[in-house]
Amino acid sequence: MGYSGYIMPNLSPQLEAFAQRRALALFNGETQKESYEQIWGLEGDTSRKSAAIACKPQVKLRIAQIGKEALAIQKKVVALTLKDSLDFLSSVLLARPSQASADNPLCEMKMSKQGPYYVFPPKLEALNLLSKLQGWTQELSLQIKLPGFDQRDQESVTEAIEAEVVQETLPDAQHNPEPNKDHLPVNN
Repeated sequence: MGYSGYIMPNLSPQLEAFAQRRALALFNGETQKESYEQIWGLEGDTSRKSAAIACKPQVKLRIAQIGKEALAIQKKVVALTLKDSLDFLSSVLLARPSQASADNPLCEMKMSKQGPYYVFPPKLEALNLLSKLQGWTQELSLQIKLPGFDQRDQESVTEAIEAEVVQETLPDAQHNPEPNKDHLPVNN
């Protein structure tokens, strides 16, 4: 018994190297012939020789073992990366501006005439990325089933409610048509 719960085939160092290269070819795109040539050189019909070696049962088994382990590692890396990304984006969204500093690993350094200052990445971009990673990008729709109303009447009511919801969530543009000049960038 041996390697990761499998019976490890007894391969020569060259056959083991070939099996490793073939298994990792899933990730690097190396051809069977190139794997052979890297280990045994360019002499003779390398295509035929590499095919003959790749067909040996013990080499096939070893390639499968290494490939399975490499895929398991790849999945863990992707899962860790996804979890780290979700954690980072959540932290950016929850951070308060007063927490921005050179010591905060979430912050980016910006330069001004007065020197460097630190800010968090844009929260709307962080929210957008978090939404995509979480699969929250589906558009929400309002579904109303009103007894006694036909489909056209229900659609009219739904549109009216959606329009009212949008009006409530947008800034009050009718009462304050000009933007707040305190928040406009100053160009010198």
